[in-house]
Amino acid sequence: MTKHERSLWVLVVAALAVAVLSADGRAQDARRRKKLIATGWDQPSSRELPGILRDVESRPFDGVVVPVAGQRGDGKPASLGWAFLNEKWSRAWFEPEIERLKGCKFRQLTDNFILMNANPGSVDWFDDAGWESIADHWRIAAWVYGEKFRWWPTTNGGVRKESWPDVLPGCDQVLAFVRDPLDYARRELDKLKSQGRAVNRARNGDFASDTAASPDGPADKYRENGPPAGWHTWQEDASHGTFSWDRAANGPTGGQGSARAANVRGGCFIQTYRARPGERYVVAAVCRTSGDGDAKIRVRWQTPDGRWTAEPQDRLIFAQGLRGAAPDGWSKLFGVVEVPESAGRLVILLGVAGQASPQDAAWFDNAELYRLP
Repeated sequence: MTKHERSLWVLVVAALAVAVLSADGRAQDARRRKKLIATGWDQPSSRELPGILRDVESRPFDGVVVPVAGQRGDGKPASLGWAFLNEKWSRAWFEPEIERLKGCKFRQLTDNFILMNANPGSVDWFDDAGWESIADHWRIAAWVYGEKFRWWPTTNGGVRKESWPDVLPGCDQVLAFVRDPLDYARRELDKLKSQGRAVNRARNGDFASDTAASPDGPADKYRENGPPAGWHTWQEDASHGTFSWDRAANGPTGGQGSARAANVRGGCFIQTYRARPGERYVVAAVCRTSGDGDAKIRVRWQTPDGRWTAEPQDRLIFAQGLRGAAPDGWSKLFGVVEVPESAGRLVILLGVAGQASPQDAAWFDNAELYRLP
């Protein structure tokens, strides 16, 4: 086994350890944007990167690991990855590579790294028997893992011509979802709408009808002084507010009504949908408030037979001001969720809290639920 191979194993193990620790520390913050750094068998060198930069930036990464190799006076390469060698180097060897990297006009890749190797820890660098065992372990792991594919064009002859999305369809979407869930959701939803494939699964989500479809039986009809058709309500025992269909209050896109909650200490409008584990959905609405109290969306989960499940994976969606002028103070609530393994139903709660008088009110309109591919 060569010194280069030994250092590569060390780099891979260290990268995996950092990735696991980082992911565990931020797992519960669904709104936090993650950064993905690409490294692997097809990592572009400093000489290759300028020519394929647009290909690299078309993938859902925030940066790449770049091997840099200068040229010695005798014409042989001098890799920065071997910085632990006991030999004298000259900065002049690497100046052309610096100019190549300076010439890269990065648009998306904001967090890039130069490949640097480190000595191993528990096995002496020249312990051939020890390293042979480690190499054999990695051969087995590589055999179990499978083939090596690429994200972009590469000169590495050991990488197959197929790309990762070719052999693992949807893997680039998974990475985009992990990296920035909201950006992923907006892009995918815009794509569905442009293709005429976006189907809003919310029932009477525009609050304009006195009847609404029911997932488990006959159509639901509006009852005087009750909530909008197709929506049920709940409030805390100590809360004595009202939930109603306000036909005079319309969201920023117009329409013929909205859902109104007033004097509610803690409560919500509720709608339930069938869903399958692993599916992803955009959940959205608009809201406005008057007086005290706030409004938000909470997405919860039930088993197929209606028992609550996966509570740690509930998702809260908070109001954000609409882009540009916000007509009548309406704000957008927009989020994306993934159905947990134990769930068979997705439950949307248009929630209000903190209202203390009949003059304190909140309105919801344009409720939306879209399944993403």
